[in-house]
Amino acid sequence: MRNGDLGRGTNFSNDAKSTPKKVRAKSTKKQKIWLIIWIILFALICFEVVKLVRYTLGKENKEKMWLYNSVDSVIQKVIKRKSGSVDEKSLTMAALGDIYLSPNMLKGATTSNGYDFSSGTDLVKDVLAKYDLVTASLSTPIAGKAAGYSTTKNYNAPEELLSTLKDLNVKVLTTATVNAMDKSTNGITTTVENIKKAGLEQTGLGGSERTKPVIFNKNDITIGILSYATKSTVKIAKGNENYLNLLDDENLKQDIAYLKENKVDFIVTYVNTPNTDADIIVANQKDSVEQLIQAGVDVILCTGVPGVQEDYEEEVTLKDETKNHVYSIYALGEFFGGNTTNAAKSSIIANIEFTKTITKNKNGEITKTQNDMKIKEPVALWASVDKSYKKTMYVMSSEIEKYNNSKSNLDVKEYSAMKEEYDKILTMFK
Repeated sequence: MRNGDLGRGTNFSNDAKSTPKKVRAKSTKKQKIWLIIWIILFALICFEVVKLVRYTLGKENKEKMWLYNSVDSVIQKVIKRKSGSVDEKSLTMAALGDIYLSPNMLKGATTSNGYDFSSGTDLVKDVLAKYDLVTASLSTPIAGKAAGYSTTKNYNAPEELLSTLKDLNVKVLTTATVNAMDKSTNGITTTVENIKKAGLEQTGLGGSERTKPVIFNKNDITIGILSYATKSTVKIAKGNENYLNLLDDENLKQDIAYLKENKVDFIVTYVNTPNTDADIIVANQKDSVEQLIQAGVDVILCTGVPGVQEDYEEEVTLKDETKNHVYSIYALGEFFGGNTTNAAKSSIIANIEFTKTITKNKNGEITKTQNDMKIKEPVALWASVDKSYKKTMYVMSSEIEKYNNSKSNLDVKEYSAMKEEYDKILTMFK
């Protein structure tokens, strides 16, 4: 072996033995923090994956899936930016029938310091609280104590009635009815002032100028509300025509034009068509409904009948050849059940959902708007009055269920009367 080779081998061996072992550097504080963060994120992802599996099996509520909903929201936003969007809006409306107070109803609501009309309305209050818009037909003046409260011939109710209606979530009162002039033009002026003071809106009663329609807006849906009477128990003197909104072609034409100028999406009209026989729909009711349909009204709600009458829903062709989806109820009944007949103890809450579908392009510009309404089963009510004239209002379907489970306060006789009226209503609105 050559010395040179030996030297090279020897040198290699010494170099290897002298190379120090690598020592792993200690983790910095920053690295430890990131490690903890990644461990937490991994645990969260695993947790969300487990929830996704449970959701697939029907054992998990979608609303609780935070990660899934967050990712889905981002994806949907990206899709909308690229292809535009479709927004669906809705507004729910509950429409009540006639509200007035007879002398006996006043007796039942008398307290030591005034009147309380809220007693017995808790069950109905719970129902009405769910709606975006609640309307009612105020079929009595609120003209003040000095004008004299209701008799059997004409009406006038205390201001406390308005407080009860507001507490029931009523927002708009339609006031053009056959009894509106019972306390003359002064009574109308005072009624309008009291309604405004109570924080409610009204249409139907005017003064020096005729009343304007109410325009209600929520959830990007605008409803125009009208109110008409077909006659008055008190003759309207010449020069006082603006105090009570009567249904005639000129008034209707002006009101529809006003609502169209304000670009409302739907028009709802209450029309007071007095008819003392709840079993018959008279010509005045049919003619008034047809007049309003041809004027372009979408929903017609008739009052002035001591009981409930059937509805009408159709896509109609108007005189100008346009088509419109219309809905009408010939009688909503008396909300507080003012009379003693079984028919008059029953009433309904019209149950309507207005919808608007707005289509936008990727630039956010509206390309199409489509309006429609869904007519839902009305809520049937029963007004029970005890010997002291105190009322209790029941939701018929719920009370029937309670009775079948031995939990109702109604006796056999009254339950049978309520069930009979409920069956009639179901037949009308099937």
